[in-house]
Amino acid sequence: MNLRVDLILATELRSGSVVSSQGVLRIASVVVPFLLVGFLGWQFLAVRQLRQELESNKLSLDSAAPQQERAKALIAEFQTHRNVAAELAGWNKSRIAWHHQLFSLMGVVPENIQLNDLNISQSLQLTTAEKPARMFVLSLKGKAVGDDAEQSVKRLETALISNPAFESLTETVTVPLFGADTTPEAKRDDRVFEISCLYTQRAFE
Repeated sequence: MNLRVDLILATELRSGSVVSSQGVLRIASVVVPFLLVGFLGWQFLAVRQLRQELESNKLSLDSAAPQQERAKALIAEFQTHRNVAAELAGWNKSRIAWHHQLFSLMGVVPENIQLNDLNISQSLQLTTAEKPARMFVLSLKGKAVGDDAEQSVKRLETALISNPAFESLTETVTVPLFGADTTPEAKRDDRVFEISCLYTQRAFE
């Protein structure tokens, strides 16, 4: 029988591993604090950089504030001018070229008719589409002389709604007044009259 006696103390035993636990602890005690210091330093630098960027942005915003206010004022002024321009364009599109109308009127008034009064009035109304529109009324007052006085007034009434210069613009033509001329110098067949021409609505576009 063979006996084997181990005379090595337990404290004297060596591990077969290349790296011992004590070596790992020594390395960790050096590396971990170094890594922690490096991480904290990196965090400090990052926070410092962010603060610098924040301060720079604040300065940029503060310096840009007057320009922003100026830009807002210019935008508001531009909007006001654009609204005025649109309104002026609407007035221009809704107008009637009265110089053409009056020139054409000269051509349709019979020779035996004398106009004593000419009046143009306008009012603002809403169209069926709830848009503002201008309504014009042309009123003519005068007298017709001679045997053909009544027929001359009728011809003028017809011309104001059927003549090419008026038919596309006038909506209705009425004669609210027609009767004998009662002035002392008037003759028996002389007539006085009033003609009212209602023009079609002129919407603001």
